[in-house]
Amino acid sequence: MKISMRSLSVLVTAALVLASVGCASDQPTVADTGEIEWWNSPVEIRDAVVAVGSSRIIGNKSAARNSAEVDGMGRIARAVEAKVQQLMTNWFKEAGDNLDEATMSSYINNEGITRVVTDVEIVGASVAKYKEVDGYMYALIVLEDPAKWTQHVGETFKDNVLKDATLFKTEVMKQDFEAKLDALIEKDAEAEAALVERLTGG
Repeated sequence: MKISMRSLSVLVTAALVLASVGCASDQPTVADTGEIEWWNSPVEIRDAVVAVGSSRIIGNKSAARNSAEVDGMGRIARAVEAKVQQLMTNWFKEAGDNLDEATMSSYINNEGITRVVTDVEIVGASVAKYKEVDGYMYALIVLEDPAKWTQHVGETFKDNVLKDATLFKTEVMKQDFEAKLDALIEKDAEAEAALVERLTGG
């Protein structure tokens, strides 16, 4: 079957359009202004210690803002808890490759360690911005100092782990773990701060 040059051109154009649509679906959601559409839960939101609260606007926009903020504060508390678990799991995986897995799990799930770094009232969280879209009010909730908080989580975690005399077979293992952990904490603190700054447009 022969295909004319015109038909071939149409097929190629269609393929390029489909390919561009497929690639676009993997890209961050960005508004026409260049702002990340944080209210649409883009990829960036999933990796940051932030939360989006929402409320339907029924007459009073001020009331909708307050309701969205309350909703967001509840969500940021859960986001903080999830992030602590994620950080500790990653740190143990990257820095504690020679440590016993059962012991690592006991630290990751230790409520005494996580409680002091997950209290949002102590950590500090606030509304970074509001957005009204299609009859709903959205509130972006962020930690007041995400880098400092990440470092606090790291130091609390490190202090508890290094005090465990049974965890490290040699002093060299202990020093190696501490050096790796310090580097990971610094990297994650910088990444968290940069991500929140991008979301808030700071």
